[in-house]
Amino acid sequence: MSTILFRSTRRKCSSLIKIVFTIMNVLIEFLVVFKGYLVEVLPFLFMGFLLSGLIHEFIPTRLVEKHLGGKGIKPIICSTLNK
Repeated sequence: MSTILFRSTRRKCSSLIKIVFTIMNVLIEFLVVFKGYLVEVLPFLFMGFLLSGLIHEFIPTRLVEKHLGGKGIKPIICSTLNK
C-alpha cells in the first residue's frame, strides 16, 4: 500500500515539477525578450528625454504656449505637423 501511495505522490510531484519548470522557462523567455526590447528602445528614449530637456531649458514657455496652446483642433494639428 505504501509503495502505491509513494508512486502516486511521485507522479504528482513529477507533474508539479514540470509545471514549475514550464513557468520558469516562460519567465526567462519573457525577461530575455524584454531585455532585447529595452536595448532597442533605450537610445531613442534617451534622445527624447535629452531633446525635451533642451527645449524646456532654451525655448521660452510663452513661445511654446503661443504656438501650441489653446483650445480646439488647431493647436493639436499645429503641434503634430510642425517640423
